[in-house]
Amino acid sequence: MLIAYALGYLAILIAFAIVIRRSVWLSFALALGALATAPLWADNLDGWFRWLKTLSVLIPMAFLIGLARIAHHDDRGGPWRIMRGDWVLWAFYAMFGLNIIEASVKDIALGNTFNGAAGFILAILLPAVMYPGTSQRNWGFASDNRGDVFCMSGLAWNIAYVSWNLAFVYNENPSYFISSAVLLSAALLYTTAIGKPELFGMIRVFTLAFHLTLRAATDWLPQTLDDANAVTDPQIGLIWGAVNLMGLMALLVYRVSTESGRMRSSAA
Repeated sequence: MLIAYALGYLAILIAFAIVIRRSVWLSFALALGALATAPLWADNLDGWFRWLKTLSVLIPMAFLIGLARIAHHDDRGGPWRIMRGDWVLWAFYAMFGLNIIEASVKDIALGNTFNGAAGFILAILLPAVMYPGTSQRNWGFASDNRGDVFCMSGLAWNIAYVSWNLAFVYNENPSYFISSAVLLSAALLYTTAIGKPELFGMIRVFTLAFHLTLRAATDWLPQTLDDANAVTDPQIGLIWGAVNLMGLMALLVYRVSTESGRMRSSAA
């Protein structure tokens, strides 16, 4: 039954990703609907981390990314022009980075230093709006008029993010592990399948918002995907975190050396 729940939820999340890409107005309406469930959250959210994570995703998703996607998709002028500025991309960058740093701080507080450190490297590697010394954009709105927000993170970073996040959940609350694995797999599988790894950030944020709303407003997940034996081994968590840290250190060295070489070539 657990496998059936997992596959069913994976299908729902991928369908949700398709919907939010097809209609910027529907995705904005869904974001507002998610916030409208706030009166139900007190019954299901426990502790500052859950509240902060939920609010730090849902509010920017609706009033920052949601409105900016509409402004770009409809090519709106007037007061809407403010939502087409680069500050929106910087804010999305900050929101995504904050989400990583929140979990990294929690990981370190729980004694999972290796994985926490890996999270901070992830945040460092999360691309800025532009590469230093060039006009090539690392973040932006796609030109295909879908309102897609792209982030040139690359498949390697996406996979590293999934591994780090799963290790965090395994250490922090193993009862959430199965649902988190399905959630992260949906963003990774969908963006890889369509050949657009640069959309991982956007799909990750929107599916996470869906997931957080479901967890905050209902008890469906605790009764289905969370209803598995929550077994955790501190040794596995330690080794997993160390592997994540080593892999991300290697990726950091590779990215820095590649960028340095590119800048030297440009200068020559």
